[in-house]
Amino acid sequence: MDWLTSAERAWLKGTMRTIALEEATHSALAWRTIYWICQVDSVACEETLEKVLVRSNLDKALKMRLQDRSESFDEIKKVWKTINTSLIHLLVGSVKTEQLLDSLSVATDENDEDYSLVKMVSQLIIESVASAVTEQKAVA
Repeated sequence: MDWLTSAERAWLKGTMRTIALEEATHSALAWRTIYWICQVDSVACEETLEKVLVRSNLDKALKMRLQDRSESFDEIKKVWKTINTSLIHLLVGSVKTEQLLDSLSVATDENDEDYSLVKMVSQLIIESVASAVTEQKAVA
């Protein structure tokens, strides 16, 4: 990217951030849908957990999608594991929303050297789903 001007790099970074945040909202919607399924149909929930969200299937899918981006793969896999594990525990009720949110240790300050867009997106997904679960429980 050395051939880009600083203005072009800034524009590209902003555009990629916007796309990543939009994709995070899509992911959160999918997880909220799975949560809803688990609330209304325990058989469908078990099928989803056993056939769709089983770690080996997810690892294969992730590797297939990121096979050409080996420099990002390890970080993305680690973050995906955090999302997957956290939200499956939330789906099956083995962790309370407050515990889940307290356990998140993702940097959110863009000036922090540990901050990354991938980590920010994962936190957005988890917080969005946890908030929806809290709201749904309050209504019920």
